Amino acid sequence: MWKVVLIDDDERVLRGLKMIIPWEELECQWTGQARDGVEGVQLVKEAKPDVIMTDIYMPVKNGLDMIEELQEWGYDGQVIVLSGYNDFEYARKALRLQINDYLSKPASRETIRTVFRQTIARLEEKKQEDQMEREWLESMMTDAMRINWALIREGNSHSSGALSRANVTDRFLTSNQHLQDSIKQADEKTAIKLIRTIYEVVENEPYHEQTAIQLGIQLWTIITYSLYEIGIRLDDLSLSDDDIYNRLSHYQSWNESVQLFEDIVGEVCQSQQWDENLKHRQLVEQMLESIQQRMDENITLSDLAEELFISRNYLGRIFRKVVGESFKDYLLRIRMEKAKKMIYEGSYLIYEISEKVGYTNPAYFSSAFKKYSGQTPTELIQKRARIK
Repeated sequence: MWKVVLIDDDERVLRGLKMIIPWEELECQWTGQARDGVEGVQLVKEAKPDVIMTDIYMPVKNGLDMIEELQEWGYDGQVIVLSGYNDFEYARKALRLQINDYLSKPASRETIRTVFRQTIARLEEKKQEDQMEREWLESMMTDAMRINWALIREGNSHSSGALSRANVTDRFLTSNQHLQDSIKQADEKTAIKLIRTIYEVVENEPYHEQTAIQLGIQLWTIITYSLYEIGIRLDDLSLSDDDIYNRLSHYQSWNESVQLFEDIVGEVCQSQQWDENLKHRQLVEQMLESIQQRMDENITLSDLAEELFISRNYLGRIFRKVVGESFKDYLLRIRMEKAKKMIYEGSYLIYEISEKVGYTNPAYFSSAFKKYSGQTPTELIQKRARIK
């Protein structure tokens, strides 16, 4: 069930929303409500909802300040704003916070239901993608760990104990995400420590070549997948699958395997730093080109991250580093500048300009435009007419 919290200082609105939202149809559950932003922060931290529906203008702390605090805390769920308070500063801040949906009061029952259906659809899609990725990773980790344990026990029958499949697999799964993170961050020290932790399970057992090969392939899979996630391909490294297999096939001790992967991690982490600026510029160039081609779409950083096969947060940091401003600020600026140009051309109506720069709601576009330029599109059109 998807968890939803409602935050509004109007009790009638809260009651109405609970009646309007098709909870059962969307497999949602009401998880709580709050009457101001301070209560809302506490509620969200405790309930950890998938969806927040909030008003903006509330006592103690307004809805957008609340969302900003929650995002800094780490909340990354869906946010729907339902507000009757029109203020250009709030509209700009809503843009900056990338609110998922922004509705004006009064909103019809069907509008609210439609927005909720779209919100849950986004959550379902993300859940499916996360599940597919998780299953892929786990299958890559567990399938390669399906070692012939009978053969191992037979080969080690003289040993006082046999390798524990569960222990190896558990250690591997536990270390996996941390190892991925450390490689993405080029944290060589932590990555090596995690690799040693994985091999601790087998280091006191007699060396077994097939186990070493499969365990090594498993580690190599994690390393290459981590690189893939941040846009670095194997072509950038002087290593290949065959190289790893051949080296592992000729080793005769666990220490040799550990040393191999310590060396690999060192090369990987350094390679990320060798040509980092060039790779970053190339990624950002792709983003800029995509933005120009799809200005009329509701393009988001998450969309581009999925297309470039890289995490959203990482891509955001790269963009700011290369361009010198955040993705949201850049996108707003180029949209507003294009809108200005179209207004001065005098060939478009306001709603047409709004659509061509990615805003489906002309009123919302006008609010954003005035905050950016100091005047509404209509005022700028009138100014242009006087000049002529």
